[in-house]
Order: sequence, then C-alpha cells, then structure tokens
Amino acid sequence: MNPNIKFGLSCECGNVVWVSRTEAGSQTKCTACSTTILVPPLSKLLKAPSVDTSPLGIVLDKIRNADPPFDGICQICTSARFEIVLPARLDFVSRDQMVSPESVAEIQSCILPCYLCYGCDKILARSMRIGFAKQVVDTLLHSFWLVIVFILAVIVAAIMPLVGISFVGAVLWGLYQQLTRKTANPGLLKHLDRVCGLGAIVREAYYYKLTKLKRVRTKV
Repeated sequence: MNPNIKFGLSCECGNVVWVSRTEAGSQTKCTACSTTILVPPLSKLLKAPSVDTSPLGIVLDKIRNADPPFDGICQICTSARFEIVLPARLDFVSRDQMVSPESVAEIQSCILPCYLCYGCDKILARSMRIGFAKQVVDTLLHSFWLVIVFILAVIVAAIMPLVGISFVGAVLWGLYQQLTRKTANPGLLKHLDRVCGLGAIVREAYYYKLTKLKRVRTKV
C-alpha cells in the first residue's frame, strides 16, 4: 500500500486527525484539543476516509476538484478556454513503495489532462515531435553502449568464466533497467512539469512511464 495514504479520524471537537496505517491499534492526540484518540485496528482503519499526501496525490486532488491548472483554461496561454484535451497516462512507482518487496508490483496509474486551445495545441505538438526525435537519438546511443558493454562482458566471461557470466548478466540487467524503467516524451514531460511540477515528482520515482493518449477535441 502507498505509504503516503493517510486516514481521517474524527475527534469529539469536530477536528479530523490524519494517521497512517502503521499507527493502527495505537493512540494519537487531536491536533486541535489534545484529546487522546484511539486508532482502530487496521481492518477498520482501512475503511476510514483517506487522502494521498504525496506530491502526486496532491496533483490528482487538484484534477478531481478542477482546481487550476486543471480548471478548463488553456495551460499554455492561460487566457483562452480549452478546446482540446490531451490525456497523458502516468504509470508510477515511488521509491517509498520499494520499502517492502511485495510493493514492487503496486503501480499507480492515473490520467493527467493537458487542457489546450487550438493555437497552443500546435505549440505542444511541435515540442513533442522534437522530444520524440530526442528519444530516438537517446535510444540509439544507449543501444550503442549496450553493444560495447556486451562485447566487453563477453571478453571478461571468456577470460574468467565463473566471474564473467555473472558480470554479463548483471550488466545486461542493469542496462535493461536503465532503458525501460523511466520513459517519457521530453516535450510532454516538460509541459506537465511547468503545469504541475511533474518533473520533480518523477525524478523521485523508482519507475515511471508517461504515455500520450488520443487527443479529444471539444468546444466549451
């Protein structure tokens, strides 16, 4: 489970105290009146109202509430109403989730909408085309170094078979992880970083993949 999830417990004074799942079965104090509150067992705590306090959770909360910059105004010119929605799917695993082995498979998936007017849609499309070209160049460079490292690893394996085979496997797995663990179109990522600080969020990620979905044209 996401360690950034907090659960709300109501105090007699009307204040809501937020606790984590690790506090289940313990006691805490109300931040308003200092009354001692018993935190229920985990099975009951999981049924309480919850909120994601991570940076990504805050962004998703803005999307749900239609708060700026997800309020229907073009995110580039910030003056016109949106005429195009470009959804971007983010698959994400935070470093905090890697604390326990079983959390590796817990990939969070969400949709981040890019609200654009027609003119600004062309600007973002051009930026994404440039970003795609950069991705191709980076992939070719990574592939080149992958071949070089593989050749060197094979040479080491030939000289020292026992050590070399393990070395080849470790090197290839490490390079594969580097190529596949973090992927995004630079142009799209740059836009969402400017809009909602996504760049700082994914820099702290263990794994992420940002995928452009089909544009939706709409008139409001």
